[in-house]
Amino acid sequence: MTIRFIVTGVIAAFLVGGLAWFNFIFKPDMMKMFQSQNGIDAGTVFSDHVWLHGGFDILALCVL
Repeated sequence: MTIRFIVTGVIAAFLVGGLAWFNFIFKPDMMKMFQSQNGIDAGTVFSDHVWLHGGFDILALCVL
């Protein structure tokens, strides 16, 4: 019984960690691949809203 809770907790931790990595590390780096060096240099924390619109990002439109 205890082993089941430990395994479930580890799986949940990996899931949450993986989602955080995807949203905060992978997606911004992927978006920078499509920008020129001038665009990357001009980017700030406040300009991220141009790329991300409530979870619906420009890359999702490109895939469609």
